[in-house]
Amino acid sequence: MSALDARLPPRVQRRRGRRTVVVIADRRSQVKQLQIERSPWAETRVVTIVGRSLSEMHDDLAALSEVGVVLDVRPSSGRQQLEAFQTGFFHLGPGDAWVALREPGLARGSEPLVRLARKLRKPDVRREPDQPWRPLARAVARVKVAPDLVMIVKKQKHLLRLREDGALPLLRSREPGLRVTQLAQLDAGVLDVGHRTTDYGRVVPAPQVPDMLPFPVHTVRRYEGRVHLPRGSLTHHRRTALPDSFRWHLAPELHSFGLRNVDRHFGRLWTKPTGETLEGSYFLFLYNNPGHFGHLMTEALSKLWGWWPAKAADPSLKILCRLHPVREETPESRAEVTLLPAFGIAREDIVWVDGPVSVTSLVGCTPMWHNAPPFYVHPGIVDTWDRIRTGLVGDGPVAGAARIFVTRRAGNRPCSNVDEVELLFLAHGFTIVSPQDLSIPEQVATFAAARVVAGFGGAGMFNLVYAHQVETVIVLNHWAYEARNEHLFAAVHGAQLHSFWSPPHVDHPPGGSSYDAHQSGWSFDVEHLERPMHALLESLPD
Repeated sequence: MSALDARLPPRVQRRRGRRTVVVIADRRSQVKQLQIERSPWAETRVVTIVGRSLSEMHDDLAALSEVGVVLDVRPSSGRQQLEAFQTGFFHLGPGDAWVALREPGLARGSEPLVRLARKLRKPDVRREPDQPWRPLARAVARVKVAPDLVMIVKKQKHLLRLREDGALPLLRSREPGLRVTQLAQLDAGVLDVGHRTTDYGRVVPAPQVPDMLPFPVHTVRRYEGRVHLPRGSLTHHRRTALPDSFRWHLAPELHSFGLRNVDRHFGRLWTKPTGETLEGSYFLFLYNNPGHFGHLMTEALSKLWGWWPAKAADPSLKILCRLHPVREETPESRAEVTLLPAFGIAREDIVWVDGPVSVTSLVGCTPMWHNAPPFYVHPGIVDTWDRIRTGLVGDGPVAGAARIFVTRRAGNRPCSNVDEVELLFLAHGFTIVSPQDLSIPEQVATFAAARVVAGFGGAGMFNLVYAHQVETVIVLNHWAYEARNEHLFAAVHGAQLHSFWSPPHVDHPPGGSSYDAHQSGWSFDVEHLERPMHALLESLPD
């Protein structure tokens, strides 16, 4: 028996014959002392991580297709064993073990990982919400603290939240059962907004959309292998949440409905994968809050650019849409059945599901719309919008008002003096428009004819998709509202943007953020904004 076998519990010795063993060391000599080369462990895949930083250690573990046992053979008296455990424990699967060797003769309390391990043995720790180790405690099946080692066995499965950058080579090593192919690519670039934005109000809120909007490389990817689609846009295979899961894929922290984040890199599923498996190839058109007009017009339409190269590569490709899990609706009640055929997708290629599913082949792509910092919009999205507009109203001139005001009389963020605001715009030659009262072709025609589009910020303004002639966009909002979609619409259309900010009835707490504030009611600040609004409207060309 080797020195390594002699120090590990029988449960871990049995497991090492079936899974990869990772040895973490400061020096090669520490690994040699384990006599791995002359032991039964020589038949096991042993990966050594020597002298690596924590970020490098994470990258090394992420590239492995499985991690059954991690053995840290470095001194236990410093913080390095603790920090490695905190960095790497979520890489393990259920039943796998993190083992750290202890130095003999150390004073009690001088080993940080041992102190944490003893805390993790206490069930009450899992119910202490403010403790930084709570996610680790929830993931622990059992803990053994022996004189010569610490062993922590994992209970739960966690998914690595994978970013697009470098995803393809990492997936090829991490998920060998998933074949990944790049079908198309668009180069990175910068959209220059050109100082076309003006703000009015006592408070100009963050976040601000900069004048220069860099956009990343955009790719279309095909995944061949079983991919689970539990809810929203969440897509995962085995141990990995795929890049297509994340609406804001460049945000500092990635989020997706259906996945609860436990640290910077990992999340755990809300529910186990369920539902039927669909054979064939499917284009991912799933998005958060299915059927919500705002999410459809921004989050979902921004993916359609990838349909054509994917369809050319596989003529049998279908587009996958999901009904809302709670609201009573049918495909016929959804805007997709009008917009997707207008884009050019055959009705027989649209597949609807009403819950979680898995597919055997999936196509995803980089979205052309990123409405959170770092903001970007890809200029190519205009091609998608033009296809839909011409598919619904043709490519000729469209009759309609040159100036429209998009009102909002229902839903979140109600404006309490909406009548006064509408009268102000009527007096300057605007036609009042309530998009929800119009059919989709009527909405398209109304916005396609407009050269000045004003209105209350929110989903009604997202028909700017069709406003290919727009020269000026005027948005009225309260300063606790954090979305900046109208800024991106104006930017990619090359229009002047004027934003008028009023106080909300409920504001964000100092230094924090509140969803109630984001959706708060408000009143247009007549005292401070009426005069500059009059001046702007008077200055507009006829």
